[in-house]
Amino acid sequence: MKFKGIYHIGDEINLKTKVQSGVLSITNEQIKIEGTAPRIIDLSSCNSVEMFRLNGLGRMIKLVSKRETFFLSVVRLNILGLFVIVNFKKTGKLFNELQNKLTTIKAS
Repeated sequence: MKFKGIYHIGDEINLKTKVQSGVLSITNEQIKIEGTAPRIIDLSSCNSVEMFRLNGLGRMIKLVSKRETFFLSVVRLNILGLFVIVNFKKTGKLFNELQNKLTTIKAS
C-alpha cells in the first residue's frame, strides 16, 4: 500500500515542527519512505505504534523503533511542510495496517 504523507523523526512534535514529505509504502517487513529524506523502517525493530490527535487538530501516528521515533500522517495538502491538511480516514487506515503488521510480526 502507498500513502502520500508527512513524517518527522525525533522524540516529540508540535505545531511549529517542520515536517518532511514523501510517499509511504508498506510491505510485510518494512515501511519505505520515499521523499526529501528517504528512510526504510524495519517493522521487526518497532516497539510500539499509537495514534493521537496533535493539539486536537489532526490524526498523527507515533511509531517507536529501537533506534528512532517516527511521527507519520497521511495528507491531502502539504505546503512546504509548514501547513498541512491531514487525511483523517487514510491516517486511520495506515494506523490499522501498521498495528496489524506489528501484531503479526510479534506473534511469530
